[in-house]
Amino acid sequence: IPDLYPSVAFPVTGTYITEALGARIPVTLLNVPKVRVLLWRLYDNNIPIALANLPQVPAEALGELVREETLFNDSPPNVPVRKALDLVHLTGNRKGTYLLIAQDASDEWAFAEHLVAFTDIGIVAKVFPQGILVWANSLRDGTPLVNAWVKVFSRTNQLLLEGTCDEEGLFLGTRDTPWDEKTRPYIVTVQTTDDLSFLVLEGELFAVSGFDITGREYLRKGYEAFLYLPRGVFRPGEELKAQAIVRGPEFLPPPAFPVRFAVRNPLGREIAEESTVLSPQGGASFSLLLPENALTGAYVLSLTLPDGKTVLAERQFLVEEFAPPRLRVNLQASSLLATTGEDVSVDIASEYLFGRKASGLPFTAQVVFESTLPSFPDFATYTFGNKEATFPPSPFPLGRGCSTKREGHPSPSRSLRTSVLLPSLPGKSPSP
Repeated sequence: IPDLYPSVAFPVTGTYITEALGARIPVTLLNVPKVRVLLWRLYDNNIPIALANLPQVPAEALGELVREETLFNDSPPNVPVRKALDLVHLTGNRKGTYLLIAQDASDEWAFAEHLVAFTDIGIVAKVFPQGILVWANSLRDGTPLVNAWVKVFSRTNQLLLEGTCDEEGLFLGTRDTPWDEKTRPYIVTVQTTDDLSFLVLEGELFAVSGFDITGREYLRKGYEAFLYLPRGVFRPGEELKAQAIVRGPEFLPPPAFPVRFAVRNPLGREIAEESTVLSPQGGASFSLLLPENALTGAYVLSLTLPDGKTVLAERQFLVEEFAPPRLRVNLQASSLLATTGEDVSVDIASEYLFGRKASGLPFTAQVVFESTLPSFPDFATYTFGNKEATFPPSPFPLGRGCSTKREGHPSPSRSLRTSVLLPSLPGKSPSP
């Protein structure tokens, strides 16, 4: 039986490593008695090319050779063995981004490459439509890397932005036009006098599923506004009163300038408009008496510059024929928690929102027990509990009665026993 073909492999996929827990890279050898190890320290502008793993690009075209060693492997034939390469020894404890190559000293076809950042630089980046924000700090002690040099490259290895970090380790790069597919940032490199690291910007490294990470873009130029309405629904014949507040960059009130209010009906036709000048605080007000025969439906209130084209804010409201609520009913349970067999009393009281007291009104009531699983707004896409341990909604009548005997006094309590309502869960017998 012939021997297995010699092979060399790096059985890891990680890229970043520090000396905190020992900077060692594992390598797997099979029938390789001598291993030639080459370590190339990459130049920052060649990192995108190294990541592309182009076979026709030699390592000497990407950086400088800082180490070449031949290591011996005394393992028996046809038995894979795992060794460790010490980066502190190979690099002389010089930080940076390296291309590590291990090959059979007698057969250069058996080789493996691994891109590794032996670094103390931590990078966080946020790309927005017309720029990028980079934060660089030390992984060892968390201090910001002041004056660290930042470069932003596209996938085609074009330098898009560059500059230095401020005293907080931040670099903000902006441009006049939004990114497109050809110019979108792909890699960020951060370099100090003795270190070099990088961050690939494709793919989210944070778990964003189910979390609200949206938000308005920070205003850097121009103006933004917000429209306030007392409520979202009005009746024909009522007066609409609106307030507007306008802000410029850094949330500061802008200098006084004219603005235009306009209202469009459900058909999209402008039925009212008014021009005014902002107050020193950046505010403006608007009122409109809705006609008695106004169309019902969704209306749009907009605030624009006098040209009517530059929209600062819009707000939708409804015009509907509706009757305001007149009666309020209050339910008060003796306990929010109950165990099987325990009595729970419910007090029922009602009152008119205007006019006389709501005494002696008849009511019919029932309780419905529903099986629900616990949920948390911050983890909307996660499931907690056992979906199989549920039961269908179970109604139970409380009977009839009067909400109040006298003004201001609630009715006698209605009691129920939870053992009547709670059905048995799967695999359990009902409570007595």
